[in-house]
Amino acid sequence: MSLVSHTCVDCGQRSAPSDSSYSLIGAGGWRLVRAAGVNGTRVCNWRCPECWMTHKQQTGAKTLINVPVAEVAPRTRAGGR
Repeated sequence: MSLVSHTCVDCGQRSAPSDSSYSLIGAGGWRLVRAAGVNGTRVCNWRCPECWMTHKQQTGAKTLINVPVAEVAPRTRAGGR
């Protein structure tokens, strides 16, 4: 398996090489945020722990850790269907 490294979209810092993006997110504190690109496509932005904290404070971004379950759980139609 090859090692993967990502670049912070804000400061340009490179992550430590890892065999999995999950390692960067879990142990490394890096965050991956999906956003709309300029032409309507979806883009994935990696942020280092320091830039993530700044981004979170400036935008009020939420993580699954602090989002109420009602906002994460899929909504069902009336009657439970």
